[in-house]
Amino acid sequence: MNRVLSCIYNHRSSKNGTTLEELCVADADILAHFDNIPMLFNLAYNRYNINLNEVREWMRDAFEKDYNDLSEKTKESFKERYALICKTVLGD
Repeated sequence: MNRVLSCIYNHRSSKNGTTLEELCVADADILAHFDNIPMLFNLAYNRYNINLNEVREWMRDAFEKDYNDLSEKTKESFKERYALICKTVLGD
C-alpha cells in the first residue's frame, strides 16, 4: 500500500521518485501530455483563459517543463520525439 501511495504522491515529476515504480508512473503521466496535444490547447483556452497569441509560449513552457521532469533514461529515449513535437507544434 505504501508503494502505491508513493507512486501517487510523486507522479508529477520523476525528480521526486526514489523507486523504479515511482519513476515509471511519473514518466507515464508526463508522456501522456505529449500524446494528447489537443488536451493542452483545451487546457490553455478553457482553464487558463489564454488567448491564441499566448498559447504557443504557454505550450512551449509546458512541454519544456514536462520534458525536464522526465527521468534521465526516459528523457534520452524520448529526445528525438520531443524535438519533433517542438518543431511541428511550436515551430521551433
